[in-house]
This record gives sequence, C-alpha cells and structure tokens, in this order.
Amino acid sequence: MTFDTSHGQTAVNIVTNGTAAGIVISAVLSFLPPTAAMVALVWYFIQIWESKTVRGWVSRRRTRKLARMKAAVLLMEAQMQPPLPGPEEKNG
Repeated sequence: MTFDTSHGQTAVNIVTNGTAAGIVISAVLSFLPPTAAMVALVWYFIQIWESKTVRGWVSRRRTRKLARMKAAVLLMEAQMQPPLPGPEEKNG
C-alpha cells in the first residue's frame, strides 16, 4: 500500500489525523472523556499552525513588521541629523 506524498502528507500524518478525528467524534458521542477530545484538538491546532498557508501568513506579517520598524528607525535617524546649511548660513 502506497500513500501519495505529493502534498507533504506521509503515512504517519494520515494515521495520526485519522486517529485524532476518531477521538473527537468519540468524545462528542460521549464514548470518551472530554480530555481525549482536548488532546485531539491540540493535535489539530498544531497541524494547522505548521501548515504552509499559516506559515506563509506569519512570514509575510513578520516581514511587513520588520520593514515598518526599519522605516521608523531610518526616520528617527534622519530627524536626529543636524540640518543642512541653507544659503543664509554660508560663510563668505
């Protein structure tokens, strides 16, 4: 039996995701205690957080935040520079 790994899913991911889904369904139907459902939900949260989509969102947000911070630093540095001499301040 072979699994399609073109989307980054391995046999372990498929089995663990299926197990987590079974645990959530069993907890909803009151076959398992709610703690088991919490474990499965934490597993799903980790899976979602590590997905390419969410990682892309976080990466783009950090890049934009870093660019804004660099712009603010450049603005502060520019404001700290002494003013350039104008025509009335020239000696001679």
